Amino acid sequence: MPCPRLLAALCGALFCSSGLFAFSGDFCDSSQCLHGGTCLLNEDRTPPFYCLCPEGFTGLLCNETEHGPCFPNPCHNDAECQVTDDSHRGDVFIQYICKCPLGYVGIHCETTCTSPLGMQTGAIANSQISASSMHLGFMGLQRWAPELARLHQTGIVNAWTSSNYDKNPWIQVNLMRKMWVTGVVTQGASRAGSAEYLKTFKVAYSTDGRQFQFIQVAGRSGDKIFIGNVNNSGLKINLFDTPLETQYVRLVPIICHRGCTLRFELLGCELNGCTEPLGLKDNTIPNKQITASSYYKTWGLSAFSWFPYYARLDNQGKFNAWTAQTNSASEWLQIDLGSQKRVTGIITQGARDFGHIQYVAAYRVAYGDDGVTWTEYKDPGASESKIFPGNMDNNSHKKNIFETPFQARFVRIQPVAWHNRITLRVELLGCIFNGVKLVVETPEETLFSHRGANVTLPCRYHYEPALASPRPVRIKWWKLSENGVPEQDVLVAIGLRQRTFGDYRGRVRLRQDRAREVSLEIRDLRLEDYGRYRCEVIDGLEDESGLVELELRGVVFPYQHPQGRYKFNFHEAQQACEEQDAVVASFEQLFRAWEEGLDWCNAGWLQDASVQYPVTQARRPCGGLGLAPGVRSYGPRHRRLHRYDVFCFAVALRGQVYYLEHPEKLTLAEAREACREDGAQIAKVGQLFAAWKFRGLDRCDAGWLADGSARYPVAHPRSNCGALEPGVRSFGFPDPHSRQYGVYCYRPR
Repeated sequence: MPCPRLLAALCGALFCSSGLFAFSGDFCDSSQCLHGGTCLLNEDRTPPFYCLCPEGFTGLLCNETEHGPCFPNPCHNDAECQVTDDSHRGDVFIQYICKCPLGYVGIHCETTCTSPLGMQTGAIANSQISASSMHLGFMGLQRWAPELARLHQTGIVNAWTSSNYDKNPWIQVNLMRKMWVTGVVTQGASRAGSAEYLKTFKVAYSTDGRQFQFIQVAGRSGDKIFIGNVNNSGLKINLFDTPLETQYVRLVPIICHRGCTLRFELLGCELNGCTEPLGLKDNTIPNKQITASSYYKTWGLSAFSWFPYYARLDNQGKFNAWTAQTNSASEWLQIDLGSQKRVTGIITQGARDFGHIQYVAAYRVAYGDDGVTWTEYKDPGASESKIFPGNMDNNSHKKNIFETPFQARFVRIQPVAWHNRITLRVELLGCIFNGVKLVVETPEETLFSHRGANVTLPCRYHYEPALASPRPVRIKWWKLSENGVPEQDVLVAIGLRQRTFGDYRGRVRLRQDRAREVSLEIRDLRLEDYGRYRCEVIDGLEDESGLVELELRGVVFPYQHPQGRYKFNFHEAQQACEEQDAVVASFEQLFRAWEEGLDWCNAGWLQDASVQYPVTQARRPCGGLGLAPGVRSYGPRHRRLHRYDVFCFAVALRGQVYYLEHPEKLTLAEAREACREDGAQIAKVGQLFAAWKFRGLDRCDAGWLADGSARYPVAHPRSNCGALEPGVRSFGFPDPHSRQYGVYCYRPR
């Protein structure tokens, strides 16, 4: 039998190296330890031994029962604590989860989450509501459209009704960002004098608007059927067993009374849980704490004044809002919150003055702690103050959430654009500041890199005031949703434990070289890696985050279908760019290219499914001489029905593009074969543009490319190489069998 010292050495090698235990010395009489514990000597402590306890026991002598992480219950609001194993919830390293009662959310079910999300108030805009169909009544003049499906909507046509021919009707809301959705309130309506309503329905949800899943029956398989209404006017509230963290919510009628007619409201809250009204609407903030640069007097009479303290959301009466004396960008409305609060959002509303609709259409937000020194709100990474979209009528709510919440006592609203007169009713959203501020620091400037490189996205955090002892934190990195591409989890970490996701597996790690550094290192950058990344630090119930924008050095180029201009729908345009080793360009990339001199008259798709084109020299065929140079927009287009060219974005190469020296000119098939014989492949359009832009490839010889076009790159213009500007010249798509050119090859590294 091995001696005790050998056993101790083995035990030390096995356990201490894994970080589970650290001890020195010999085994001792294990009879001192209860429940089968193992006694170990340690002369540095009193008593000079301790016990390694078996699972389920703890204490100095293994004399206490180990209750586990759910004792005492860490969950709030009578939530059930459930112990988890490592396989449960891939994005969370925690020993338990809290099963929240209906209407509560948060890690510890600490947040009440049953606020109306904006169907009734208009905070959810008409453009965010869509449906499979709608009913057209009275000779097609009555549109029972999806945007009418608002709780308590009034009028003769006051709800959504699906078409009589729609066998699988649905209506959905795009919340524009991920939110907690905890329930739904439904209501029917009266059409042609008869009550119509949903008797039963299902609820589906999605993060990208393409792939939906239905809420399931708790503890069983199968879609949950929700009970709907019993008449046309009553309300039916259904709270979900488990809150949905989602962006799209779809209601699917199952059984309808007469017709599938619906008015409804969604219930829930923002993900961060800190979006409570701060006291304007409910008069918690007194009148004296609401001030303004000036106020308007109708007909110059003091009795008809639009005082600053009237600027309370949903305020009623003849004079029910603040109106500035002048229509000037120097006007402002200021709210003193009384003490420093965490401010996460704002809701604005217009008003009427004797029948005249008045509202603020756009505004800036400034904040401070003394009412004298102000900081204008900027989005992370932005150099200019953010201009928030405001209202479009006198009564609807317009809600804006601050991407980066701020702590402040004073908040000032500065109108930028308005209709008729500057008029505001408002509510601020947020919560009480607890005195210890968690600050996450990320760079404001955009980071630039190139494909195949390694890059570090910097992120650090600290506390104000500084803490005497460190706290355990959870770190999460994810890539933000942009232009229809859903959010992507990248990495989650607690301490030394890290978990990575999707295409980032094996390519990312958390850099913690210094105290409170939580930077993300990405290796072997790919074309699709560019975009905005969020670094989130979670400390118990507090969380803060910062944004890092990563841009790959690249070049924007217009691309046309081989059969001529305006042949791509949006999905075909995406595929065309990918086939040329590129992606559809974003507006920011096209704008940057325009600033660098890109001038192109043909309109093309961009990443957000808008259609635009850059003009540096105004001319008659490009919109006329009367328009200033710029990036001109057709706005969003239908992704399947409309057809245009496309602007692609290619990044710097890891390999080499070169013109193949060959004794004779080649057909397209011969060109492909020649590149293969040279240990390469025929180059793609995006690769040629990247080589021209970043390697200075300069050649006057036209050569075949993989898409069947013939082009040549000119970095140093000269008279025998076409136009007098640098660029990639094109011969279009010549006949691949009869025409002969050289060839550009690409050899990967």
